[in-house]
Amino acid sequence: MPRRPLTGIAIFFVTGTGLGLAFPLSQTLLLISAAVSLILALIPRLPPTPFILATILAIGWANASANITDSEPDIPSIVKLPSGASLTGIISDEPVCTPAKNGKYSWKFPLIAEKVRVGWTNDWRNVSGNIRIRLFAEAGDRIPAYGERWTFSGYLNQMLFKQGLFAGKPGGLFFSGSAHKARPLAQDEGNALVKYCLQGRAWAGKLLAFGITDRPEQVCILNSILLGYYSQIPRDLYQAFANTGTLHVFAISGSHVVILGGAIIFILAACGLPRTRWVLFLGPLLILYTAMTGLQPSAIRACIMGIVYWIAPLIGRKPDIFTTLAASAILILAISPDDLINIGFLLSYIAVLGLILFCPVFSRMLNQCFQHDPLKLEPDPAWQEFLRSLWHFFSELLSVSAAAWLVTTPLTIMFFGTFSPIGLPSNLLIVPLSSLVIITGVLSLTLGSCALFFADLFNHANLALIVLMTESARWFAAIPHGYMKAPPVPLWGILVFYVVLLLGRFAIWVYAKEKSNTPIEEES
Repeated sequence: MPRRPLTGIAIFFVTGTGLGLAFPLSQTLLLISAAVSLILALIPRLPPTPFILATILAIGWANASANITDSEPDIPSIVKLPSGASLTGIISDEPVCTPAKNGKYSWKFPLIAEKVRVGWTNDWRNVSGNIRIRLFAEAGDRIPAYGERWTFSGYLNQMLFKQGLFAGKPGGLFFSGSAHKARPLAQDEGNALVKYCLQGRAWAGKLLAFGITDRPEQVCILNSILLGYYSQIPRDLYQAFANTGTLHVFAISGSHVVILGGAIIFILAACGLPRTRWVLFLGPLLILYTAMTGLQPSAIRACIMGIVYWIAPLIGRKPDIFTTLAASAILILAISPDDLINIGFLLSYIAVLGLILFCPVFSRMLNQCFQHDPLKLEPDPAWQEFLRSLWHFFSELLSVSAAAWLVTTPLTIMFFGTFSPIGLPSNLLIVPLSSLVIITGVLSLTLGSCALFFADLFNHANLALIVLMTESARWFAAIPHGYMKAPPVPLWGILVFYVVLLLGRFAIWVYAKEKSNTPIEEES
């Protein structure tokens, strides 16, 4: 096998991050331990690898411990919830409008809280924390914007997890209030670059809705898939996708980056730019798209992987998927160690690893069913070749769905308390449809920005695809016993499952090597 040192470094850094989140220790003590291990690694008579890995482990542990010990008190520690309260803070993302009810509009956005008071007292307390705001507004009310500081009056509460491993435990904070009771205090408190990206996101949303504004549900789904407006998904439809195990199609992830990157690379190649220079244009555009769509963990992972993958030709190296995956994990957790326990982060990385490791296995098994007979003298007729090509395409889709379903099912049971046997066939239909929606949406944005005729054309094509996708999700969710509630699986059970899965994959790899009887270095 080719040597991949960054993969080993990533494994120990992730392990250290997990230990730091579970058992935070003194940052000074951990950094001293890392320095001692590094010094021991430099001694000529000692094997350096164990001490280098111990250094990486200690650095990851210290980084995660510092993130916990230096955090400020959260709001529930000083305010008894639920409670009528007033909040002052800065809007940290673009407010998103949900469908109107009773003549009022509901706007959702995150707030970085700075001060809070209970009731109508003047006892303002300094706080720190992120809160989800739901603001009810009527026509003519002023709506907050990103980077503005506001004071809101309403009702403060804390969400509880309803299912899965954390059922009954406190989750994030949310606040509901009325727009006519809110008061703006200051503007331009946010980052200028983020504000520019959010303006681009709003412009893209208007372009994707051009010509189909009379179909608000489909527009919401289109914006959710391409731009990350998750709060616009109707509640019943959200539940249908969750029950069928296809909610991941709304995550801005690798498929979005691959399709967008492919469009950019096509243009760069057409202009005659050499492959070694593609990343100079591709990197900034991918970063811009990731910022526009809300900096989600799956999107950040895909963006970093895309940039690292295409940096390799620039520095004279061959691109390697395992190295790029390891590099993205290290960078994300170095900046935000808490992402290690983020559901989106875990599902994103586990799904990608599952596709890399198991998709070729399933594909090889399925394609063996209709291989050409090597002892046959005459070539196969054209209709057999056509059926073989059709089966090959279908088997690739089935392999992707099976690999993703296999590796993500334990996490779905653990976090959501749901087991979806219907997930495999529903992914087989909905995932290709979502990919077509992404392709058509990218064409609408790129060509529609030049001429609105193309935006109208591709948006109507997407309208048909989205109707088919959403109705399929509802149909699959309505199948009796297609999904069922499952007791939460303990963490050790999840770890045992993945260890057994990796051992099985290693056994398949060893068997394939022995069967082919070729040297490992030659195949690598």
